[in-house]
Amino acid sequence: MISSFIRKKPSFLRNLLKTNAQGNMPVQLGLLNMPNDLVLVRHGASEGNLAFEEERKGNYQLFSPQFMETHESKWRLTDRGREQARAAGDWIRDNINVFFGVYFCSEYVRAIETASLLKLPHAHWIRHVFLRERNFGRIAGLSYKERLKRFEDQLKRSKRDFFYWRPPSGESLAEVALRIDYILDKLSNKAIFPSSAIIVSHFNVMQVFRARIEMIHQSDFAERLVNVPPEQKIKNCCIIHYTRTNPETKEIAPVYKWMRIAIPYLKEYSNPPWTEIKYSYLANDDLQKEFGISGNENPII
Repeated sequence: MISSFIRKKPSFLRNLLKTNAQGNMPVQLGLLNMPNDLVLVRHGASEGNLAFEEERKGNYQLFSPQFMETHESKWRLTDRGREQARAAGDWIRDNINVFFGVYFCSEYVRAIETASLLKLPHAHWIRHVFLRERNFGRIAGLSYKERLKRFEDQLKRSKRDFFYWRPPSGESLAEVALRIDYILDKLSNKAIFPSSAIIVSHFNVMQVFRARIEMIHQSDFAERLVNVPPEQKIKNCCIIHYTRTNPETKEIAPVYKWMRIAIPYLKEYSNPPWTEIKYSYLANDDLQKEFGISGNENPII
């Protein structure tokens, strides 16, 4: 009966069942039923990015009363941001695809502007509120200096509880992950047709996309997604391309197995290599070793 079932299934399922028949239990890790290609694009440099960049140089003039009273969803792209978006569009057309089946973007103005400037032919963009940037609550729009002055205690906690810390009246990365899971679930329902998707969003949103797709756990979040080399930083108009297609053999895997990160307007990062995604799981003993648990510890309280 099993052999009859095997003959009717795709090769990756046949191999899976054959392995099971031999008494081994393989584990399939990664997101199933996803579009063949998923392209994530961060928005171009915005008025907010420029203000914080100038602050790091000691210039606080851009933090005017008008700027601080403007909700961050209304920040526009700068001239440089528009150039970055055009470069990203050129790179996508030259290196990925001209047509996508799904076109999602954040509802924030800087993401909408970026999506439009990609100039993808026949695009039909759908704005989605769940793709908005992380809500920074009462610290949003404040300079770093002002944040430290008003919320020093809270900012110290952010270093201790990086993934779970919630800015005052804001949103934690863990809460952003709930939104991203919803988007990924929507995409999984569109896996057969269309076979590709593009999403234009924001820095923290793209960090969380990486965490969910690559199965990066909260304990590794800072090491693998924050303290990274320059070529892996999610700069403005950074493009993250996930694929199920083997770049060399063109065979299609059941989950995302390869990725590349490009920053088209920076020549040194515009031709990135493919990286194979390594998924991993922990057995019982591994769990204990990773967190130094023996089963005989005294509780904290």
